[in-house]
Amino acid sequence: MKTLLVICALAAFFLSSDAVIRQKYVCENSILYISCPLNYKIKVMCSIYGRTVPRTQRCSTTPIRYQDTTCIAQSSVSKVRQYCEGKRSCSVRASNSVFGDPCVGTRKYLDVCYDCVKKC
Repeated sequence: MKTLLVICALAAFFLSSDAVIRQKYVCENSILYISCPLNYKIKVMCSIYGRTVPRTQRCSTTPIRYQDTTCIAQSSVSKVRQYCEGKRSCSVRASNSVFGDPCVGTRKYLDVCYDCVKKC
């Protein structure tokens, strides 16, 4: 989570002062829905599919044997951009079938930060 926040903060710094970074997350096997107002489109700033925080802080479920808190699918940003970049709204399933499994046996989540930018 700290890594994602740092990435989002840096992205916001380099964007215009009008940028409003939004952030949403869903637990593994759920669908993330994001949308922008009319005449705006999605610009994906960062994305994590995996786990960077303890289970007790996000997507807590029944105990799982092993919880890796340092795993991020390498395809996280590219996949979310594939589904969402330039669209007004989109949905992405937080699943191993979409992103691959960066940490077998660990309950994962999809965390996305994005901006809504004016269409040209």
